[in-house]
Amino acid sequence: MDKTISILGCGWLGLPLAVKLLEQGYSVNGSTTSFNKMQVFQEKGIRPFLLKDLDSISDVENADFWHCDILILSVPPRIKKYGSEYHSQLLAEVIRLVKRQKVTPKTLYFSSTSIYPSIDTVISESFVLNEFNNANEVLYQAERMLSKDLGKKLTILRLGGLLGYDRIPGKYFINKRNIPGGTRPVNYIHRDDAVNVTLAIIHREIWGNLFNAVAPLHPSRKEVFLQNASDFGFDPPSFDNGQSAFKIIDSQKLQKKLSYQFKYPDPLKFHYTANNDYIA
Repeated sequence: MDKTISILGCGWLGLPLAVKLLEQGYSVNGSTTSFNKMQVFQEKGIRPFLLKDLDSISDVENADFWHCDILILSVPPRIKKYGSEYHSQLLAEVIRLVKRQKVTPKTLYFSSTSIYPSIDTVISESFVLNEFNNANEVLYQAERMLSKDLGKKLTILRLGGLLGYDRIPGKYFINKRNIPGGTRPVNYIHRDDAVNVTLAIIHREIWGNLFNAVAPLHPSRKEVFLQNASDFGFDPPSFDNGQSAFKIIDSQKLQKKLSYQFKYPDPLKFHYTANNDYIA
């Protein structure tokens, strides 16, 4: 395998993905905003790049990061930290840099199912989003921008809520009272499945496409949180009796197109650990 893959945002999802790609013979460049993680990357065989901001992304010292066959964009907007404009600015600079290469790399963008509105129905990729009905304007504009400039070299993966290992949904609601939306079905994906779906897209060369990536089963928030409390000895939360708008994200297209079987199809049976494990 002589292909180079660059992962912009080599963190909770990107790092275990990088390790899997290395195991399969790819050369991997990984970016981080933390100097301390540079050594971790090197120890694992990942070529590290410190890309902290828009200036460092464009710095000539980091030019090799963009010399790749495949680019994976694993950079959530983090609106609370950076504001609503930063993500678009970042992606505009990414587009400029990749289009300067002799051959524009194939690109995989990790979006989110939070882009879909809660309209009390099942939603597949055929649901037409527009400026009025999307539920995440930053992601909506990001997808439009990337699609316009990268076209058939871009695949968008709309990930459900990323969980597994140290990310246990119920622990964020320990002993909380009157939590709303207890009956609402969840749209979760285990990190191992997010990694394996990405590998399947790369291996099968599925570009110019859009996929929802969500576990096929959708238990309620109440069921998941109480299961977590039981499994880990958390003080269980309580829930109000109100109804709230919901959405059930359909991932059948992904399962059929990639011939993919989920490792963890049921969020009630996700694998968790006390600590984060970067090896997916």
